[in-house]
Amino acid sequence: LIATFIFQYKYLRKGFIFDCFTVFFFAILSIAIIIVKNDWIIQQAVLLSNIALAAIAWFSLAICCPFTIQYAREKVDKAYWNTPLFIRINYYITLIWAIALLAMAIQEWFEYYGIGQNIWLDYIFPIVITLIAVVLTVYFPDWYKRKVLGKGGVAAIKGISPIKTAVLKEADISYRILGNGPPLLLATGAPMTMHQWDPELLRQLAKHYKVIIYDYPGISKSTLKISNSHYSVKEIAKITAGFLDSLQIQSVIIIGYSFGGWVAQELVLNFPEKISHLILIATDHGGPNVIQPTNEILELFLHPHEDFIEQSKALANAMFTEVTPQIGIKLKTIFTAAGLEGIITQEQNIAITKLTERWHVNDGTENRLKYILKPTLILTGDNDEITPPQNSINIHRLIKNSKFYEFKHAGHGLIYQYPQEIVDCIHSFLC
Repeated sequence: LIATFIFQYKYLRKGFIFDCFTVFFFAILSIAIIIVKNDWIIQQAVLLSNIALAAIAWFSLAICCPFTIQYAREKVDKAYWNTPLFIRINYYITLIWAIALLAMAIQEWFEYYGIGQNIWLDYIFPIVITLIAVVLTVYFPDWYKRKVLGKGGVAAIKGISPIKTAVLKEADISYRILGNGPPLLLATGAPMTMHQWDPELLRQLAKHYKVIIYDYPGISKSTLKISNSHYSVKEIAKITAGFLDSLQIQSVIIIGYSFGGWVAQELVLNFPEKISHLILIATDHGGPNVIQPTNEILELFLHPHEDFIEQSKALANAMFTEVTPQIGIKLKTIFTAAGLEGIITQEQNIAITKLTERWHVNDGTENRLKYILKPTLILTGDNDEITPPQNSINIHRLIKNSKFYEFKHAGHGLIYQYPQEIVDCIHSFLC
């Protein structure tokens, strides 16, 4: 009882189920042993302890609140707490301990009734069961995430490089490379990581090009070394140019999706020698004349739901004209697998939101698009509620000799709806 108070005090203060019930039980047990001096309870203290601990574990499962989830939250970023993956893993870990504690209680019961008494059952068995539970607690989550849920993500694409890091003065950039051919850089939407691209899109592009995906500075595993006060779309473009230099790439095809389209525009305007072709997907030119989505859509990004599942459903409904079962399964697979490689924290989300507000008020490229002379392809969905298609039409009007294509029955998530058609369109343009 004293040991529990000393070593588990911080968990007791926070009201952790397992620790609170453990203290309560040992308090009752201590009273029975010290004050009541019940001989049977004294003899069966170990058996009663195992039964009580097993009961706590099984009770936490019965009330849909696995006790391990409280400990896991101490070590896992809050962004994961309400994800189905995090909750499911903790159900399994709690079940492992519930079975282990129940097995030890049964072993003690056998010993009490003199069934199968020997050194292996009495002493070795409890140690082995405890070690198995500890090992599974440590290694099961990663195994489960990677082997069961991580099969369909970007990291599982055959031939993709491991995560690499380009060390720059302003940032350390995490990136991966897939395929061979002319270099093609993919600039993601936001908030997105490089692991949230559609794997099919990457696989098809990699048949013809050396595909480079990366995380923006200050996003996921890419670190930002400069003050946040300097963080802007133009600064991201500048760092991206330095990133290309670090890879010794003189000229690259760039695909900018959504937010990535802003980065691509700033990159081609400020470093035109580094861009051979510009491809913009579901994006806008920023500034006060941009066509904004509805207030309801804006609220999703400015004031997201605290519940992960509710926010995911709301975003999916905004990104697609219809969330079919196939799209639902694809997104679940991609985003679950992406979460294994790195997440966007709440602080990073806030930084992106502020940057987005500046882009649509003070920044933007509308008055400079006429200076873009590189071959340009502009793609959009005719039902894009997040970045209304009129924005892409306006960019097409402002960039001389640009090509424009509008996908029918497509929303902002057209890269997930039509990956093969988009690749065909891009390859035709580049050839």
